[in-house]
Amino acid sequence: MSKRRRMLAFIVLIVIVWFFFVGFRLIGYISEINSRGFRMTVCGTDGCSDAMLVLNSVWTASVFILIPLIIPIILAIYFIGFKKISDTQ
Repeated sequence: MSKRRRMLAFIVLIVIVWFFFVGFRLIGYISEINSRGFRMTVCGTDGCSDAMLVLNSVWTASVFILIPLIIPIILAIYFIGFKKISDTQ
């Protein structure tokens, strides 16, 4: 199997695992935002300041997308793609 196909297969595997472990929860979170509103979903019934809204939004994005999806894809591209290509030259 070529390096590109192996890398693509590994990335597809990461996305599939992410979808089953995190994607369903993200869909529920987006549905909750749609029904209650963004500020009410993020801040809750007590409310929060604008700074807390931004920090909570960044935290939520990092927990749902950055940590379980983006970082593993970047590591897969580095270790399978660039490192193997540079070792052969």
